[in-house]
Amino acid sequence: MVNTETKKVVKKQITLRDQRSFQTYIFRVLKETKPEMSISKQGMTVINGIIVELFEKIMREARELMIHSKKQTLSSKEIETAVKLHFPGELQKLAINASRDALTKFSANSGN
Repeated sequence: MVNTETKKVVKKQITLRDQRSFQTYIFRVLKETKPEMSISKQGMTVINGIIVELFEKIMREARELMIHSKKQTLSSKEIETAVKLHFPGELQKLAINASRDALTKFSANSGN
């Protein structure tokens, strides 16, 4: 008979990282667009803060749109509408076209 009180449960150590960090992606885009340029740590922190703030604003707006339409699943339609509400003219058109291209590419690669 095994005494359950004396059993020791070994838990896997979980390493936490900042979930709101886009630094890897900022660096990748920088190197893809301008390989000869670099960015300082302070500059990366500023750019990351801007992107985190924009991301949170867009997600808040998309969530409100989702609740307003009584849906329980966030879709690309809510994200697209939130982007239209937060960005002006030509910038929103560029963002939406880039996101549609990325979504099409992802869907083609994932086999869906």
